[in-house]
Amino acid sequence: MDLAAKDILYLALAIAVLWLAVFLSLALYHIIGILRDAHHFTHDFQERIDRFEHTVHRLREKFEHSTATMLLLGEGVKQLLNYVLDKKATASEKRRGKTGK
Repeated sequence: MDLAAKDILYLALAIAVLWLAVFLSLALYHIIGILRDAHHFTHDFQERIDRFEHTVHRLREKFEHSTATMLLLGEGVKQLLNYVLDKKATASEKRRGKTGK
């Protein structure tokens, strides 16, 4: 079996192309795995950011509602104090009126 130099060249090129195809397939497999992991990481990170934003929004709403409630409560206490002071003033005027006559 007489192999010519051209046949040996073709055999070497075929083996090189086969190894190149195997190498590129493995590289592509690993690149796809890395990109998939990066996608999962960014998706999980986005979910955490969304949960954080939701928590901050709920805290802000609760703070605004508690502030409004405190203002309402403060107005109620103010009116109650005015009522008590008016009653006290009325009662002291009546006492002065009874003792002054």
